[in-house]
Amino acid sequence: MNNTTPQDEELRNQEFTESYNILSRKHREEQRKFDYFLLGVTLGILALSIQTYKPDYFLSWPFLIVLFWVLFLTSFLMGMYRQEQFNKFIDNEKTKLNLNHYQHSLELAEKGDISIKVGYDQYLSPQEIDTELRGIKDDNERVSDTMAKFQKRISAAYQVQKWSFVSGLIIYAILRTMNF
Repeated sequence: MNNTTPQDEELRNQEFTESYNILSRKHREEQRKFDYFLLGVTLGILALSIQTYKPDYFLSWPFLIVLFWVLFLTSFLMGMYRQEQFNKFIDNEKTKLNLNHYQHSLELAEKGDISIKVGYDQYLSPQEIDTELRGIKDDNERVSDTMAKFQKRISAAYQVQKWSFVSGLIIYAILRTMNF
């Protein structure tokens, strides 16, 4: 037999949610540090390669050095684009959290558990609560769709960034083995 009360369950859910949020936040911070590190390494290698380049008329495949530069530049630009899209995703996530909080309050008001004050001695009527709830649900759906769009862009940019970087490293290794 389970001797827990609904308040105990609610407290346990809140503790789990807080722990999850802390871990999620730490993971995002560490991921962003790594992303910025990778951007710095990419730009550093590209800059060093361009700075130390000396045109050699005996270079068998001169297009390889240009291809290497293009791949590393693409990797860097996709990384920056990914960071921009991630920031937009986070902004939408904050909006969604605010909408969820307001929706929860409206649902409690709809049940009659709370009243929502809109002015001095003025409260939302049941009809206004229904209207607000419909609007919030529509807004929530729009924000979710936008977040999915940003998530797809972030994933696509990551794939381009990753494979451009790896391809550039392979080409750079080929150039080095050719004594460039």
